[in-house]
Amino acid sequence: MEKSVLCARRMYELDPYLDIEVFRGGITEDTIGDFFFSGSAGGDGLDLLVEECDTPWVKVAAREHARRRRVPVLMDTNDRGLLDIERFDLEPDRPLFHGRTGDVRADDVRSLDRDEAIRFLLTIVDQERLSPAMTDALTRVGRSLTSWPQLASGVMLGAALITDTARRILLGEPLPSGRLSIDLHTLVAAGTARQANPEADR
Repeated sequence: MEKSVLCARRMYELDPYLDIEVFRGGITEDTIGDFFFSGSAGGDGLDLLVEECDTPWVKVAAREHARRRRVPVLMDTNDRGLLDIERFDLEPDRPLFHGRTGDVRADDVRSLDRDEAIRFLLTIVDQERLSPAMTDALTRVGRSLTSWPQLASGVMLGAALITDTARRILLGEPLPSGRLSIDLHTLVAAGTARQANPEADR
């Protein structure tokens, strides 16, 4: 079953009155324009884009269209709670990926091989900040691993970060572009938690 269909089913279970369009055609050069204008639903198009793709061309092309149409973009990387906010609605000339990839265009990454694609993705997320487990996994993706590892806890944290940030942007809060990291491994480090002391807490 396609993820898009499963997500739509789950959302309808939460609220059967939602107006959902499932865009099942995928993002290609021929369909990306329709995606930004909500396909057959028409209207003014997207208010906000949450980008969670692994394909370099889609990542870049989606941002090119978002910047052109002044649509803010959010991206979460489950590893160490990385959250990217790109306010193309406020900064239509802002460089993609906070300038980490230079003046890269979608056409530049269309034909990357596996190793080139991984290097490009590492440039986006900043290889130096990856967890040891993710760094090790990336060297084995496509060999002994089918994809990089993701824990359910990390996915849920990322969903919470994206949801809260999207809500704040759509409500007009002054949230700037930037990159944030909510690293639970660091925030809840072994041996650093304060010991409970009922007398001291009174």
